[in-house]
Amino acid sequence: MRFVHSVRKGKRAIASAAMTMSLAATVVGVGAAALSGTAAAATDASSSSGSIVVGGVDAGFNFPGTAIGFQAGIYRFNKAGGIGGRKIKFLGVLDDQDSPASETTDVNQLVQSDHVFAVTPFADDVASTQLTTFLGQNTTPVLGYGVEQAFCESKWAISIIGCQQSFQGWETTASIRQIIAASKKPASQLKVAMEGYDSPPAVTVSQTLGEVWSSLGAKVVINQNNIPITGAQSQAPFVQAILATDPNIVFEVTGSAAGIALAAALHAAGYHGIIYNGATYEPSAVASQPSVASALTGVYTTNLLPTEYDGTPAVKQELKDLKSIGAAPDIEIGTDIGYWSAQLFIQLLQATKARGAALTPSNLAATVAKGITIKPTLAGGNGPLSWPTLSDQPQPCTSTVVGAGPTYKLFQKFTCYPNKKVATSAS
Repeated sequence: MRFVHSVRKGKRAIASAAMTMSLAATVVGVGAAALSGTAAAATDASSSSGSIVVGGVDAGFNFPGTAIGFQAGIYRFNKAGGIGGRKIKFLGVLDDQDSPASETTDVNQLVQSDHVFAVTPFADDVASTQLTTFLGQNTTPVLGYGVEQAFCESKWAISIIGCQQSFQGWETTASIRQIIAASKKPASQLKVAMEGYDSPPAVTVSQTLGEVWSSLGAKVVINQNNIPITGAQSQAPFVQAILATDPNIVFEVTGSAAGIALAAALHAAGYHGIIYNGATYEPSAVASQPSVASALTGVYTTNLLPTEYDGTPAVKQELKDLKSIGAAPDIEIGTDIGYWSAQLFIQLLQATKARGAALTPSNLAATVAKGITIKPTLAGGNGPLSWPTLSDQPQPCTSTVVGAGPTYKLFQKFTCYPNKKVATSAS
């Protein structure tokens, strides 16, 4: 099955089965000059009555389903009358295809032409600090899947997974410990080959996670970042370099499309060890595309949000909400991003009102900046999310699945763990 973004008439739509990356965020700077001007932006005065207008931005080939998830996430809220009679008016999601220029155009349109209360859901890999500066100048929060460093330390950027690019070296060792357990070998006998995207943030992530592996006793035999972010190419050079080190674990620090291609090439080359990444959770693709199912068989994928395989009360409600809007009861990573962005946005609106403040973009951003803990309304949901902690630390929650032909098997249910300062390269 392919998902098509829900966007306004006149905007591009893209369909793809490629999914997201969580362990390997990639960033390309957005020109500050292109993000300028505040005259047409929504003001707090114009945002304090009427519908709460929002619109999102994502990269379709990496994050399909965000619009569907957000629509499902606001369904019950709007059906119940909203907050103080104000419902959320969702304009859809604009697909920037991970292009900084397109992201700039899309954000400018949402802020300066559509006068949105907030840019949400947000899920792409090219956000920059220039973007968050622009949003601050226009008093417009951005809320979503914050894999870029721009989502750290900014009052206007609110991430449903915390600060994933912390310069302080925070990391949870839980998911890597799970993979060590899956290997059925002591860590001292593990040889880990790491290959990732050719981008500065991915390099930082690779260095940090390489140190995590080492701190747990494994030997990192290769740690390279040679894979281009865009464009298909032969995997042969990467596979040859990896196999030359005779690893028993290959750790992919990439997005979904690259992760699938590399896994397929490794299998074809006769590699029989563990393949692990944070990107290739694609339930509909493995169910409908035999080549994807074959590539991901036996591949371990860690997710930063709960999956449908967790089967928690929160996940069951998400499936019900998807059915309520006429969508397939199918939770992709993009669906999760949209849904949990909607849930957090609603709870922050409620928290802002509970503090006696008017529902304005500035007041919502201030609610987070002043410190708050948001708990999921049902067990097994995303959270709790606590600020200011998440302004400079990642949300240490993961769920790990393993490919099993046309489906996945749950390897480790969605659980939150303590963060640990284990790496020095990012500090």
